[in-house]
Amino acid sequence: MNRVLVVVGVVFLVVVVGVGAFFGGMAFQRGRLARAGGGSFSAAAAGGRGGIVGQIQSVGTDTLVISTAQGQVTVSLSNNTPVSKMAQGSLSDLQPGETVSVRGQRDSSGNVTATQIQIVGQGAGNSS
Repeated sequence: MNRVLVVVGVVFLVVVVGVGAFFGGMAFQRGRLARAGGGSFSAAAAGGRGGIVGQIQSVGTDTLVISTAQGQVTVSLSNNTPVSKMAQGSLSDLQPGETVSVRGQRDSSGNVTATQIQIVGQGAGNSS
């Protein structure tokens, strides 16, 4: 009887430790992804917190005008705004007709100051 209780106790302990390790690992990975900017750069991620996804209508020296499903949005750029595609990009890669995903902060007028831009593809997104 005593031996059965020890075996049940050990099995219970192993299960508790396993479940705790699983949930601890999940929490660790969520925190790691949050610190890394959310992992992969997706259109869904860009749409939150002031980001947008749409087609470039025009390119200025420090702005883009992007057509989205909700209308046109002006995006503010700086020389330090990261631009990426499957390979590292630059501001000169931003051309009318390109579909881009923009992360940034929206101001009260609806314009976005870009913190990161990913080129999704030529003409792949919304067009107005």
